Amino acid sequence: MVKYIHKKSPFNCNLLIVFLIFQLSFSYLFSQTITFKYGEFDLNNKYEDFLNEELRELSIGQTNYYKIIRFVSIPNREIRNEIESKGISFLEYLSENSYIVSIPNNFLKSNLDSFSITHVQDIPKILRFDPAIFESPIPLWADINDKIKLEIILMKNFDSNLFLKYLDD
Repeated sequence: MVKYIHKKSPFNCNLLIVFLIFQLSFSYLFSQTITFKYGEFDLNNKYEDFLNEELRELSIGQTNYYKIIRFVSIPNREIRNEIESKGISFLEYLSENSYIVSIPNNFLKSNLDSFSITHVQDIPKILRFDPAIFESPIPLWADINDKIKLEIILMKNFDSNLFLKYLDD
């Protein structure tokens, strides 16, 4: 009778552990999902796509447009200052190395080439609207004599006078 003895190789276990850690790190680093207050959404516009996209005509005479920028890692203060010196304003941190930013209309997109940016995309509606406005029936506090009371919150650097003029027109 022949006995087979199988020895566990520590090399195989260590290799497997290293591989799993690499996979998890890689998945986290290149994950395209952002989590925020009301849920999550997927980023689908890579930095290269942003470089090639045409600037759409902006409404209300805006001097800036708004995007989500995602970095490989959170930029330190020095890098943020350098980006801000080029005209971009960081308005809000979302999650997973992503920010809502304000970009001047005349901004040269290639100025961002050296900042390890993975995605730049429009702010999705799910992030721009509070889900409460889609509730049915309309809450009593918002229903005033067959009119609806809305609260509009502008981006931090949006010119409120420009918006008020737009409403008057």
